[in-house]
Amino acid sequence: MTLEVGSDSDRIRLTIAHNGQILVEKDMEIKPGQAISISSNSGRSIGNPGDHTHVEFSFYKGVDSKGNEIFETRVPTEKDIPLLKKLRLIQ
Repeated sequence: MTLEVGSDSDRIRLTIAHNGQILVEKDMEIKPGQAISISSNSGRSIGNPGDHTHVEFSFYKGVDSKGNEIFETRVPTEKDIPLLKKLRLIQ
């Protein structure tokens, strides 16, 4: 499942994997604190014992010369904390 949080240049895409059940539908607006899925051990998760959730962060970087949006997938750093707080992804 992929969620896009924020607007304009303050956007993050979250990819959430190993879902046993997805509780939301495409294009549905999700509120902070709302359950979106039930964890499981689905997909290629060999070596990870038991149910768990995999979350991947992709940060908006702009638009390329063809007008395609560019997102950089990476682990959030300390400099990302203000944006993560603004988007209510952390407190």
